[in-house]
Amino acid sequence: MEEKRSIALVTPAWLYTVAGACFGIFAFLAKIAPETSLPILAAWLIPLGIGVLAMGILEFVKGEMLLGVIATVFGVLIALGGGASFWVPGYMAAQGAEALANPANLKLSGWIWLAIGLIFCLLLRPAGQVSGALFAFFIDLAVAIFFLASELMFPGGVNLMKPAGILILIFGIFCLYFGTAMLLHKMLGRPVLKTGAPIFR
Repeated sequence: MEEKRSIALVTPAWLYTVAGACFGIFAFLAKIAPETSLPILAAWLIPLGIGVLAMGILEFVKGEMLLGVIATVFGVLIALGGGASFWVPGYMAAQGAEALANPANLKLSGWIWLAIGLIFCLLLRPAGQVSGALFAFFIDLAVAIFFLASELMFPGGVNLMKPAGILILIFGIFCLYFGTAMLLHKMLGRPVLKTGAPIFR
C-alpha cells in the first residue's frame, strides 16, 4: 500500500521539477540573467530532463498515459534537447568551430520547438478532460513555445523572447500549484486545493 502511494507521488515530483526549469528559462528569456548564463541553464536542464524522463516512465507504469506523454515530452524534447541545443553552440565556439556555432543554425531548433508546440496543441483535448485549468495552461505553454520557435526561425523581427519567458513562468507557477494540489490530495486523502472541473467528456 505504501509503495503504491509512493509511486502515485511521482506526478507532484516531476511537476515541481518542471517548475524549476520554467523559472530558469524565464530568467534567461526575459534577460534577468545575462546571455553568458546560457551554459549554466543548459547544465541545469540536462540532468533535470533525465529525471523527468525517468518519472515519465513511471507514469506509464502507473497507467497514466497523458501524464506519461507530458513528462516524456518535457524530459526528452524540452529539457534534454533544449538543454543540449543551448550548450552546443557555446562549446563549438570554444573549440574554434565558429561555422557550427553560427546563430543562424538555431533555425533548426526553431523547427523542433514548432513541433513541440504542435504536440501540446494535440494534447489540449485530453488535457481538457482532466481539468479546465490544465487546458488553459496548455494553451499558455503552446503559445510560449510558438513564440520561441518564431524567434529562432525568423530572428531580427519582433522580439518575442520576453513574452515567451513570461508565459513559461506562468506555466511554472501553475506546475507548483497543481503539484501541491495533487500532493496534498494524495497525502490527506481529500482535495484541499481546487484544480478545476473537466471541460470535455
